[in-house]
Amino acid sequence: MAKKAKNIKSLPGDILSIDLGDGYFSYGLVLPSTIGFFDLKTKNVIIPNNLIKHQIFLNVWVMDSAIKKVFGQSLVTLTFQQGY
Repeated sequence: MAKKAKNIKSLPGDILSIDLGDGYFSYGLVLPSTIGFFDLKTKNVIIPNNLIKHQIFLNVWVMDSAIKKVFGQSLVTLTFQQGY
């Protein structure tokens, strides 16, 4: 029987690598109450710091239980605007 993935506690600034199941990866950034998804799809996993030059194109609420693994931590200072 396959082991169930353990839920983890993510923090604002954590970076998520998302396996799209078709040989590609996408990426998300944990924000205070949502996850911002980057406008990026790659064939190979990239270094988290290389995400800084890409824009967040989608910002949605995601259940904590959906996050199974944190890929990295953002090394930039995040500034949040109301209504982002």
